[in-house]
Amino acid sequence: MTAELLPDPKSAVEAVCRGRLDRAAAERCVAERTHLTCLAENPSLPADLVERLAVDYDEAVRLAVSLRPELDETRRMAIDFTAGDLDRGNSVWWVRDGLADPEVLRRAATSAHPLLQRAAARSPHLPLDLLRLTAQTAMRYVAAAYPERTARLPH
Repeated sequence: MTAELLPDPKSAVEAVCRGRLDRAAAERCVAERTHLTCLAENPSLPADLVERLAVDYDEAVRLAVSLRPELDETRRMAIDFTAGDLDRGNSVWWVRDGLADPEVLRRAATSAHPLLQRAAARSPHLPLDLLRLTAQTAMRYVAAAYPERTARLPH
């Protein structure tokens, strides 16, 4: 998928989310505020535009930026975002795609970001130490939302 698909409304959202955007297309999306939440997830988004979106006035955009895989924990937690109590982290594509990858699971489960923890908790491959961690870090939500996963924990 490329930026050339952007004029087609059916493929525009997918192109903005996952397509390889050239800088001009990405800047146009930012300037026109077109699909910014989706754009914030795009792996090819230039770093300076990621930084600009990290301070956007739209909280959904900032939340999407906070979930980017290349961010370290310091940068991730410096972004002003709020994760909804009912959001399970299903939309965190890089965790969802890596539910069987031990390194992805460890990064997500040990993150201070609640949606990354919730996304990791969905994996049937989550090691017991990480399952304990996600259940203990102010995440009663994980135990309530995923009783089948936390049933392995000793009481």
